Amino acid sequence: MPGFFRKVLIFLGLAEEEEEFLEEEEEERSSRGRFTKPVVKYSGENKKEYVRRINKSKEFIQSEVYIIEPHSFSDSQVMGEKFKANIPVIINLQGVDQNLA
Repeated sequence: MPGFFRKVLIFLGLAEEEEEFLEEEEEERSSRGRFTKPVVKYSGENKKEYVRRINKSKEFIQSEVYIIEPHSFSDSQVMGEKFKANIPVIINLQGVDQNLA
């Protein structure tokens, strides 16, 4: 995070760039280049064309979402049943007593 904050200060003109930082960045760029794959160009003579059929995607199935604001501990059983049935459960704890939450 300090690097991000420093970059923001430099961008706003509130701080100056340090030469050490620039040198590290240049070293990092040069080291990346060593491990890249070489580019191989193919002539048109040996080129084969491959065609791949794209199948239609499955139809979108709208899922049911269950929203609950529990008022008692017994509501947890309902939440568990919905969760076991692969139904997404959203639990709203805003209006719930802190002891119950």
